[in-house]
Amino acid sequence: MGFLVNFTLRSRMKKLFYVLLTVFLLNVLFFACTNGTIREELVWAEKQMEAHPDSALTILKEIGKKSGSSQMSKKQYALWCLLLTQAQDKNYIIQPSDSLIRIAVNYFEKRNDKPHRMKAYYYNAVIYHDMGDSPHAQEYYLKALEAGKESDDHAMLGRIYANLGSMYNYQNLTEEAKTCQEKAVEHFSIMEDSVNIGITWRNIGRIYSKNGALDSAVVYYSKAMPFLSKQNRSSIYNEIGGIYKRMEQYPKAFEYIDSALVSPMNKNDAFAVYLNKGDLYRQTGQYDSACFYLFLSLASPGIYIRSGANHSLSYLEEKRGDYTAAFKYMEKHLQLQDSINKAERSRDLKNIESLYNYNLIEKERVFHAMKSRQKTSWIYSLILCLILITGSGFLFYQRKKQLTKKNHDKELLISKQKYEQGQLFIEEKEEEIRRLKEAQEQGPDKHQKYKLAVQEQVLNMELEYDKQKRGLRKGSYIEFEKSDLCKLFLFSKNIPKKEDWLKLDEWRELLYPDMRSFLKNMHPKVDEKDIRMCFLLKIGIQGKRMSALFNVEMSTISQKKKRLCKLLTDEKSSAKDLDLFLAEMFKAIE
Repeated sequence: MGFLVNFTLRSRMKKLFYVLLTVFLLNVLFFACTNGTIREELVWAEKQMEAHPDSALTILKEIGKKSGSSQMSKKQYALWCLLLTQAQDKNYIIQPSDSLIRIAVNYFEKRNDKPHRMKAYYYNAVIYHDMGDSPHAQEYYLKALEAGKESDDHAMLGRIYANLGSMYNYQNLTEEAKTCQEKAVEHFSIMEDSVNIGITWRNIGRIYSKNGALDSAVVYYSKAMPFLSKQNRSSIYNEIGGIYKRMEQYPKAFEYIDSALVSPMNKNDAFAVYLNKGDLYRQTGQYDSACFYLFLSLASPGIYIRSGANHSLSYLEEKRGDYTAAFKYMEKHLQLQDSINKAERSRDLKNIESLYNYNLIEKERVFHAMKSRQKTSWIYSLILCLILITGSGFLFYQRKKQLTKKNHDKELLISKQKYEQGQLFIEEKEEEIRRLKEAQEQGPDKHQKYKLAVQEQVLNMELEYDKQKRGLRKGSYIEFEKSDLCKLFLFSKNIPKKEDWLKLDEWRELLYPDMRSFLKNMHPKVDEKDIRMCFLLKIGIQGKRMSALFNVEMSTISQKKKRLCKLLTDEKSSAKDLDLFLAEMFKAIE
């Protein structure tokens, strides 16, 4: 029965595993297919952008509806944000926020994808320009140029230079504006983009016209003419007519303005032509014709054209002597001009505010960059100091280690010499006694024999004293081994008391008076417990008994022996090495 239950459970678990595996694989397959479809649609939208921006916008909106950011990779989502911004701009949809394009900018800034980075910077600049934030717009146009240094996208580079030139012209930076527009013409010429070539030549003509270089303005307007369609030529004809009017070359002014009137144009352009021709008639004294065209221009929805028409009609009525009408038109002109001034002041204030905010942001950025550099510099300085301190400490430690080793070697040498000298002393005394005995046997003189006998007796006494001294120590050691104190430490289950330890210290001083000084000279960190442990090792106490005496674990005793051996030999050693070292030491100090 139990076997059947286990078999059923295993079968169910196996089925559940296969079901989960199938679901997982289907999800992976679905994600891969969806991801592939999104990638293909984005590629298609990018290809259609220049020729069919409306179709590109439609497909991009569809991608956004059916595939949120969660179903796209980071790269796909960044590219979608960039292309959607581009499509909206090409379809003349004003974007009130830079939130969408910033996603693309933040992504492509960190990748080695310069074409998309340049495009992201460009459309970020366009949006800033639409928002009235000229400083940031100019900054991102320049960033786009930097990213596009090696680009062959001449259409994009041409637009960047053209827009940057217009911004410089607005700031009255004439030379910079002309340079940018001329570079724009170079890029549009490579693309054979006749429309943008014509518009850019016209923009250069406007720069010269604004600065009073009227002959040069006419030259560039004339250059623009062949590249523009008939519908776009009307505004050029009108502007050239206006220039000749300012130059008081009225026949040519009439010629170009009449050409503008007969050219195809939209309604707003027509009002500008009516104003220009009406004012030309006024300047040439043809007041009735002037009134006709000026009245037509009064119907314009544009505040600038209506202001100009009222201003011209005021002068006209003044010439006629109708001062009431002249005052009425002048009053209307001043009202419109006041509205224009308010709008321009508001725009200027907005630009000033944008510049102020831009400067604040730049100051904040510079401040944080400086703080970051200071912090980095401080960290590097700290690291350098730590390296110097560590290096100095290491050198000091090595030097101390060498000195300790020298002292250790010296102590061993001295001890060895003492031992050898002791042995040599005995041998020399024994040899001297032997010679004295031989001299006594061979000596001819009784007095000489007596003198030799006295010398022999003195030498025997000295030798006996040394032997007694050694024998006393040896006897004392035997006496210690037979003592109850030694048995207490070696065999008893009782733990020695404080007075027992003190007695043990007394025996140690009696048996090995040089032991303490020897160990202390080897290393100043050797303490009383270390000296006691060395003596206990000498009398044969090891392992469990040692741990019981010191009331610690056996592993602790082993660690203590290793530590002590390292202190004494200044080398990484084992517990057994301490026993070898102590054997040499006791041999030297006995």
